[in-house]
Amino acid sequence: MTLSRSGEDFRADIRCWHDTFRFQSNETPYPFHPPTPRGTSMAHLPVLTRDQLIEMAIEILRVTNDGDELSPQDLKLVELAVNNRLDSEGIALFQELYGNAAKAEGYTKSYLFQIEHLTIDQQGFVYWRGSIVEHFDHALWKQAGWKERMLSDAQSVAARCRDLELRGIRPNVSNVLNGH
Repeated sequence: MTLSRSGEDFRADIRCWHDTFRFQSNETPYPFHPPTPRGTSMAHLPVLTRDQLIEMAIEILRVTNDGDELSPQDLKLVELAVNNRLDSEGIALFQELYGNAAKAEGYTKSYLFQIEHLTIDQQGFVYWRGSIVEHFDHALWKQAGWKERMLSDAQSVAARCRDLELRGIRPNVSNVLNGH
């Protein structure tokens, strides 16, 4: 169950968390810049303060139903950003995520292993064009070779979904798992 909360509630929670762990003052700048329009230089933009970074994270959470609509890797990226755990590559990815969430048409979830139409939620449910077709727990158990097995399983699910669509059948859990 998701509780709807205001941005001010999130700000208070995040600030409380930061104060609990004795983070530096709000004026401490991050080596971080907001997204820039294509073709412009980031060198001319100001460095963000912690408050500005938190505001970006809050906005991402606000437009994604408190983060429920974020893909697992995007939610982890927000967590790492708020906890000041991003390197330069992570900062660039966070900028892309903020740009994705802030665009007029809203957040677009990234595809699982870049397989078109295949996405996964934070509970491991796998979706094909928005319909649940499978559940993966590979990342939960993290046994040796789990990423390779998850990739192989994702490719197999996508192939079954494409095959069903070619036959005019809308993929769902039952017909994907039973091989109809």
